[in-house]
Amino acid sequence: MKKFLAGVSILFLASCGRYLSPIAPQELAPEKVKQLTATADASGVSFAWSSSTRDVRGKKLKSLEGYRIYRKEIDPAENEILSFDGWDQVAFIEDKHLAELLRRQEEARASGGIVRKVSAPDELKHFSFTDKDIKNGTIYAYRIIAVNQGGVESEDEQMVQVTYLGNDSIVDRFTLDD
Repeated sequence: MKKFLAGVSILFLASCGRYLSPIAPQELAPEKVKQLTATADASGVSFAWSSSTRDVRGKKLKSLEGYRIYRKEIDPAENEILSFDGWDQVAFIEDKHLAELLRRQEEARASGGIVRKVSAPDELKHFSFTDKDIKNGTIYAYRIIAVNQGGVESEDEQMVQVTYLGNDSIVDRFTLDD
């Protein structure tokens, strides 16, 4: 048994200080936004969603800057919604939940608390945005993309198309897999 433990100790010490294989930046991208809802009325087009908490590998996020809201006008004759051309960033919504979570975890660690039981306040995990700079009778497409501090964007699987007619607007949500 002593020889076994000595062998394990030598292997452990021999590997100490070695780095893991590099990870591509795309693998550290945040997961797509969660629980995305969209509505439209006379005041504009409104969105609500919940924070990303994991990267695309399913691991807990280490970095999250916020959310980019992209919009483009759709020509009904061309139906170019799936084209990645013509998108403009209309807003950036900062995500503070991860920074607050990490701060609280450090406090728990320093005081000898249980780090895994710490969470960020719920109000920091929910976001909203209303686009008021729109024209009646126009068709718009929207994408809301999570972005980490390295500028790497989440997967682009969800889009919302809005035929803006004030209170009579038509809102369609779909994924690129449809």
